Amino acid sequence: MSVLRSVYGLILASIAGGKTFIYLSHKSCFMRILFAAVILLFHLSAFSQRLPVEESKAARKTILKYNVAGLLLKSHNIQLERVVGRRQSLAVSVGFTSNASLPFKDFLLDRYDGDPQGIDIIESFAFNRFSITPEYRFYLGRKGAPAGFYITPFLRYTKFDSEQRISFIDSDNSTHNVDFNGTLKGYGGGVMMGSQWSLGRSVVLDLWIIGPFYGKMTGDFTGVDSQPIKDPVGFEDDIENLDLGPWTLDATVSGQRADVKLDGPFGGLRAGLCLGFRF
Repeated sequence: MSVLRSVYGLILASIAGGKTFIYLSHKSCFMRILFAAVILLFHLSAFSQRLPVEESKAARKTILKYNVAGLLLKSHNIQLERVVGRRQSLAVSVGFTSNASLPFKDFLLDRYDGDPQGIDIIESFAFNRFSITPEYRFYLGRKGAPAGFYITPFLRYTKFDSEQRISFIDSDNSTHNVDFNGTLKGYGGGVMMGSQWSLGRSVVLDLWIIGPFYGKMTGDFTGVDSQPIKDPVGFEDDIENLDLGPWTLDATVSGQRADVKLDGPFGGLRAGLCLGFRF
């Protein structure tokens, strides 16, 4: 079960941590892109100051944005922002990923090269993700909303639907292949800082610098085998003894069915670069 402990620890850490593990595994690439984006945005900001002043600024209070940085992780995120005061705005982001494999799959395959059990777990893992993030922005610059540096408290709800196959050896040395399906749900909140630039009358660039968040995650998984499990207590113990750090597991095995409940923290970091249209 040592392979299961290691593989599932990494899988769960990446999911429950939002983009934390993904961010770390892509840190070098992401930091280079972020540095280049900051340099580019400073030049664009200087350029935008020379553009004509917007006509009817009050009528352009809504911005629709797409997080282009999410393409690196094969995820999609759309945000709608609405100015509600001189320095305040409301925004809501919706993100999703469809039928995705592990974002650090190649790294794990290299790590468990030569281990059929570990490779089977990694290869069979797939998930769908949906998240919604409402926020309330405070713009601190002299221009007011929706331009300049801002701080924004936010809430986050994330749902992961995952499926994978787990192989294990029963008490009679027979091999079982159990297909597990389940859902993880995370609820949390945090604070993010960023900066937004208006490039002319309609185009907007929004840099999400960093936004740590923390909350609670729960999960329910069900696996059904093609034959009865002869040592249900032993299988329950194997599952519940998995070392997943701060997350706990509660397993119930009966006949051909295994039910697993998960409970633990939900946290991570928000970051991104959005291109938007103001209207």
